[in-house]
Amino acid sequence: MRARIRVDRASLQLFDNGDFLLDLHAAISYMPSGKYVIEDDLLVLKTPDGQFTFVFERRSDGWSFKADASTPAYTSLPSMADGSLFRLAFRAPHDRKTIGDWLKAWNQEAEVESLRLTLYRNDDDVPVKSTQKMLRGEELEALFERLLTLEIAEVKNPVDVMGTSNRLELQFFDRMNQASLFLALRVPDERPDNLYINGNFLPAEEVIPGNTFLFLGDEGWAFFKKLMESIN
Repeated sequence: MRARIRVDRASLQLFDNGDFLLDLHAAISYMPSGKYVIEDDLLVLKTPDGQFTFVFERRSDGWSFKADASTPAYTSLPSMADGSLFRLAFRAPHDRKTIGDWLKAWNQEAEVESLRLTLYRNDDDVPVKSTQKMLRGEELEALFERLLTLEIAEVKNPVDVMGTSNRLELQFFDRMNQASLFLALRVPDERPDNLYINGNFLPAEEVIPGNTFLFLGDEGWAFFKKLMESIN
């Protein structure tokens, strides 16, 4: 089961495996993620690099943020003020973790014969096509199999992801040269260690309006770097 906790423009997702994802504010692209523990009446979130710690105190109606026990970098945000209450709400549980899981849930079996990679670079908030390349054969087969294993989490779409970001588009084609699957990977300029993927590969009813997906862990970045090596 997955829990989503919300207050104003900040939200916190807790996963059964001990992972967390904190959406600080709609105007901030950085989303801290890592592991959480519950110690007595405290919920403690820590990022893997040790730079950020967020502490919450248990309340009867949710979790209250403790700014004095947390890393001060974002405590000036109204949504992360001391005492801000995060109320607990549950979403329907599912076992979809990877891109492949999401596609299977939709009964989508994309036939892949070729891939067109297109890189757009941000130039004063205007996307400019930089490079384009076609992939086929064994290289494409290995990339597609790897893509299906990457873990993603649905998150609120940061406002700057769509505008101030570099975008790598993946358009897959079938044997009849018809488009079979489209993905867009985005790397925000403000926080270049977050990698997002659009939700357009799923039907609209499967995705919360205005949301996107965030790659979890290092495998997404390794995959992105492999794509960039292929296109350059």
